Amino acid sequence: MAIIIIGDMDFTRISFLGRGLLYMEHNLNIQNGALFHSDSIKIEASPFEVLSSFGVSEDDVVADIGCGKGNFTIPLGKLISKNKIYALDVSEKMLDEVDKRAMFSELNNIITIKTDDDNLKLESASINFALLCDVIQEVQDKKVFLAEVGRILKANGKLAFFNHSMECEEHQVKTRDLISIDSAKDLLAKAGFNIEKIYNFSQSTYGILAVKM
Repeated sequence: MAIIIIGDMDFTRISFLGRGLLYMEHNLNIQNGALFHSDSIKIEASPFEVLSSFGVSEDDVVADIGCGKGNFTIPLGKLISKNKIYALDVSEKMLDEVDKRAMFSELNNIITIKTDDDNLKLESASINFALLCDVIQEVQDKKVFLAEVGRILKANGKLAFFNHSMECEEHQVKTRDLISIDSAKDLLAKAGFNIEKIYNFSQSTYGILAVKM
Protein backbone atom coordinates (compact mmCIF):
# COMPACT_ATOMS: atom_id res chain seq x y z
CA MET A 1 0.00 0.00 0.00
CA ALA A 2 1.27 3.48 -0.83
CA ILE A 3 1.32 6.37 1.58
CA ILE A 4 -1.08 9.11 0.59
CA ILE A 5 -0.18 12.63 1.65
CA ILE A 6 -2.94 15.23 1.43
CA GLY A 7 -1.54 18.53 2.58
CA ASP A 8 -1.98 19.48 6.21
CA MET A 9 -5.73 18.93 6.34
CA ASP A 10 -7.30 17.27 9.36
CA PHE A 11 -9.06 14.07 8.30
CA THR A 12 -9.77 12.78 11.79
CA ARG A 13 -13.54 12.90 11.24
CA ILE A 14 -13.34 10.36 8.41
CA SER A 15 -10.53 8.23 9.82
CA PHE A 16 -12.83 5.74 11.47
CA LEU A 17 -15.58 5.58 8.88
CA GLY A 18 -15.61 2.43 6.77
CA ARG A 19 -12.86 1.41 4.41
CA GLY A 20 -11.12 4.75 3.95
CA LEU A 21 -8.02 6.61 4.96
CA LEU A 22 -6.37 5.97 8.27
CA TYR A 23 -5.26 9.17 9.95
CA MET A 24 -3.35 9.02 13.21
CA GLU A 25 -2.03 11.90 15.27
CA HIS A 26 -0.15 11.28 18.50
CA ASN A 27 1.25 13.69 21.03
CA LEU A 28 3.29 11.52 23.29
CA ASN A 29 6.22 11.72 25.61
CA ILE A 30 7.64 9.34 28.11
CA GLN A 31 10.56 11.66 28.86
CA ASN A 32 10.18 14.17 31.70
CA GLY A 33 6.40 14.30 31.20
CA ALA A 34 6.62 16.86 28.38
CA LEU A 35 5.29 16.64 24.86
CA PHE A 36 7.89 16.56 22.13
CA HIS A 37 6.44 14.93 19.04
CA SER A 38 3.40 15.20 16.81
CA ASP A 39 3.08 12.68 14.02
CA SER A 40 0.50 12.16 11.31
CA ILE A 41 0.26 9.07 9.17
CA LYS A 42 -2.13 8.36 6.33
CA ILE A 43 -2.29 4.93 4.72
CA GLU A 44 -4.78 3.06 2.57
CA ALA A 45 -6.33 1.06 5.39
CA SER A 46 -9.01 1.80 7.89
CA PRO A 47 -8.53 1.38 11.64
CA PHE A 48 -11.18 -1.33 11.50
CA GLU A 49 -9.04 -3.30 9.03
CA VAL A 50 -5.90 -2.89 11.13
CA LEU A 51 -7.70 -3.90 14.33
CA SER A 52 -9.25 -6.87 12.54
CA SER A 53 -5.79 -7.98 11.40
CA PHE A 54 -4.59 -7.82 14.99
CA GLY A 55 -7.52 -10.01 16.04
CA VAL A 56 -9.29 -7.64 18.42
CA SER A 57 -12.46 -9.32 19.70
CA GLU A 58 -15.66 -8.37 21.51
CA ASP A 59 -14.35 -10.01 24.68
CA ASP A 60 -11.16 -7.95 24.91
CA VAL A 61 -10.44 -5.27 27.49
CA VAL A 62 -8.18 -2.86 25.57
CA ALA A 63 -5.79 -0.04 26.43
CA ASP A 64 -4.96 2.29 23.54
CA ILE A 65 -1.61 3.56 24.81
CA GLY A 66 -0.65 6.94 23.34
CA CYS A 67 -4.16 7.25 21.93
CA GLY A 68 -3.77 10.75 20.49
CA LYS A 69 -7.13 12.01 19.21
CA GLY A 70 -8.61 8.53 19.37
CA ASN A 71 -8.38 7.40 15.79
CA PHE A 72 -8.13 3.82 17.01
CA THR A 73 -9.98 4.40 20.28
CA ILE A 74 -13.27 5.28 18.60
CA PRO A 75 -13.29 2.22 16.32
CA LEU A 76 -12.39 0.09 19.34
CA GLY A 77 -15.37 1.55 21.18
CA LYS A 78 -17.60 0.54 18.28
CA LEU A 79 -16.14 -2.95 17.93
CA ILE A 80 -16.22 -3.77 21.65
CA SER A 81 -19.53 -2.86 23.23
CA LYS A 82 -19.54 -4.91 26.42
CA ASN A 83 -16.11 -3.98 27.81
CA LYS A 84 -14.31 -0.73 28.59
CA ILE A 85 -11.73 0.83 26.28
CA TYR A 86 -8.97 2.70 28.13
CA ALA A 87 -7.57 5.65 26.18
CA LEU A 88 -4.18 6.63 27.65
CA ASP A 89 -2.15 9.69 26.78
CA VAL A 90 0.07 12.29 28.44
CA SER A 91 -1.84 15.12 26.78
CA GLU A 92 -5.03 16.47 28.30
CA LYS A 93 -5.80 18.14 24.97
CA MET A 94 -5.73 14.82 23.14
CA LEU A 95 -7.86 13.15 25.79
CA ASP A 96 -10.41 15.98 25.55
CA GLU A 97 -10.63 15.27 21.81
CA VAL A 98 -11.25 11.60 22.52
CA ASP A 99 -14.03 12.50 24.95
CA LYS A 100 -15.66 14.79 22.37
CA ARG A 101 -15.47 12.17 19.63
CA ALA A 102 -16.81 9.47 21.92
CA MET A 103 -19.77 11.70 22.78
CA PHE A 104 -20.34 12.49 19.09
CA SER A 105 -20.37 8.75 18.35
CA GLU A 106 -22.62 8.08 21.34
CA LEU A 107 -20.09 5.75 22.95
CA ASN A 108 -20.12 5.34 26.72
CA ASN A 109 -17.50 2.59 27.02
CA ILE A 110 -14.38 4.75 26.59
CA ILE A 111 -12.42 5.88 29.66
CA THR A 112 -9.70 8.49 29.14
CA ILE A 113 -6.75 8.54 31.53
CA LYS A 114 -3.85 11.00 31.67
CA THR A 115 -0.67 9.02 32.18
CA ASP A 116 2.77 9.86 33.49
CA ASP A 117 6.09 8.99 31.92
CA ASP A 118 6.48 5.58 33.54
CA ASN A 119 3.03 5.00 35.03
CA LEU A 120 0.11 3.95 32.83
CA LYS A 121 -2.23 4.30 35.82
CA LEU A 122 -4.09 1.03 35.38
CA GLU A 123 -4.12 -1.84 37.84
CA SER A 124 -1.74 -4.73 37.25
CA ALA A 125 -3.11 -7.49 35.00
CA SER A 126 -6.25 -5.43 34.29
CA ILE A 127 -6.36 -5.67 30.48
CA ASN A 128 -5.82 -8.41 27.94
CA PHE A 129 -5.05 -6.31 24.85
CA ALA A 130 -2.69 -3.31 24.53
CA LEU A 131 -2.34 -1.18 21.41
CA LEU A 132 0.81 0.86 20.63
CA CYS A 133 0.67 2.92 17.42
CA ASP A 134 3.88 4.78 16.53
CA VAL A 135 4.75 5.14 20.18
CA ILE A 136 7.89 3.16 20.97
CA GLN A 137 10.33 5.38 19.03
CA GLU A 138 9.28 8.30 21.23
CA VAL A 139 10.22 6.51 24.44
CA GLN A 140 13.67 7.13 25.90
CA ASP A 141 13.70 4.21 28.33
CA LYS A 142 12.01 1.53 26.24
CA LYS A 143 12.79 -1.22 28.74
CA VAL A 144 10.95 0.57 31.55
CA PHE A 145 8.05 1.50 29.28
CA LEU A 146 7.52 -2.02 27.94
CA ALA A 147 7.78 -3.39 31.48
CA GLU A 148 4.93 -1.04 32.43
CA VAL A 149 2.89 -2.26 29.45
CA GLY A 150 3.56 -5.81 30.56
CA ARG A 151 2.49 -4.97 34.10
CA ILE A 152 -1.03 -3.95 33.08
CA LEU A 153 -1.45 -6.93 30.74
CA LYS A 154 -2.79 -10.23 31.99
CA ALA A 155 -0.80 -13.42 31.40
CA ASN A 156 -1.14 -14.36 27.73
CA GLY A 157 -2.43 -10.84 27.03
CA LYS A 158 -1.72 -9.45 23.56
CA LEU A 159 0.27 -6.42 22.50
CA ALA A 160 -0.41 -4.96 19.04
CA PHE A 161 2.51 -2.89 17.78
CA PHE A 162 2.08 -0.55 14.76
CA ASN A 163 5.11 1.42 13.55
CA HIS A 164 6.98 3.19 10.74
CA SER A 165 9.85 1.35 9.09
CA MET A 166 11.00 4.15 6.74
CA GLU A 167 11.88 7.81 7.14
CA CYS A 168 9.03 10.18 6.35
CA GLU A 169 10.19 13.79 6.10
CA GLU A 170 6.64 15.05 5.61
CA HIS A 171 5.72 13.71 9.05
CA GLN A 172 9.03 14.35 10.79
CA VAL A 173 9.90 10.68 11.13
CA LYS A 174 13.70 10.62 10.95
CA THR A 175 15.93 7.67 10.16
CA ARG A 176 17.63 7.98 13.53
CA ASP A 177 14.26 7.53 15.27
CA LEU A 178 13.12 4.46 13.36
CA ILE A 179 12.70 1.12 15.06
CA SER A 180 13.26 -1.78 12.67
CA ILE A 181 11.17 -4.92 12.87
CA ASP A 182 14.17 -6.85 14.18
CA SER A 183 14.88 -4.22 16.85
CA ALA A 184 11.23 -4.18 17.87
CA LYS A 185 11.16 -7.97 18.10
CA ASP A 186 14.29 -7.90 20.26
CA LEU A 187 12.83 -5.23 22.57
CA LEU A 188 9.60 -7.19 22.97
CA ALA A 189 11.39 -10.48 23.59
CA LYS A 190 13.57 -8.90 26.30
CA ALA A 191 10.42 -7.44 27.89
CA GLY A 192 8.86 -10.89 28.19
CA PHE A 193 6.76 -11.03 25.03
CA ASN A 194 6.52 -13.83 22.50
CA ILE A 195 6.20 -12.74 18.86
CA GLU A 196 3.10 -14.29 17.33
CA LYS A 197 2.78 -12.59 13.94
CA ILE A 198 4.35 -9.91 11.73
CA TYR A 199 2.30 -7.66 9.42
CA ASN A 200 3.30 -5.42 6.51
CA PHE A 201 0.53 -2.82 6.35
CA SER A 202 2.36 -0.76 3.70
CA GLN A 203 5.85 -0.19 2.32
CA SER A 204 6.63 2.06 5.26
CA THR A 205 4.56 0.65 8.14
CA TYR A 206 4.55 -2.68 9.89
CA GLY A 207 2.78 -4.40 12.72
CA ILE A 208 3.75 -6.97 15.32
CA LEU A 209 1.36 -9.03 17.42
CA ALA A 210 3.05 -10.23 20.62
CA VAL A 211 1.84 -12.23 23.61
CA LYS A 212 2.89 -11.70 27.21
CA MET A 213 4.62 -14.85 28.45
